[in-house]
Amino acid sequence: MPDRDPDGPVRGERGRGPGRGPGSRARVRIRYVWTDISLGRRDGVTQFTRAYDSPLGGAVLTGRASALFKEFVTRGTVLTMRHPGPRLRRR
Repeated sequence: MPDRDPDGPVRGERGRGPGRGPGSRARVRIRYVWTDISLGRRDGVTQFTRAYDSPLGGAVLTGRASALFKEFVTRGTVLTMRHPGPRLRRR
């Protein structure tokens, strides 16, 4: 089970990326910025949230706009996985 730091990133499994030798651990920060509920191909609800999953006021998409948003995110993910391109530099 990963070590949890309530104010920081989650310690995940051993790092496998470039520059990570055997025995090193990667720090992964997981944040949710929206939640989708699909109601079929052409309808849905998207609620935008803060980093720790608390709702962001009235920031909500409904109906066709929500379905298009989810489709855009899904297709973008598939495209990025097929064509990863150059890695971004770390801060």
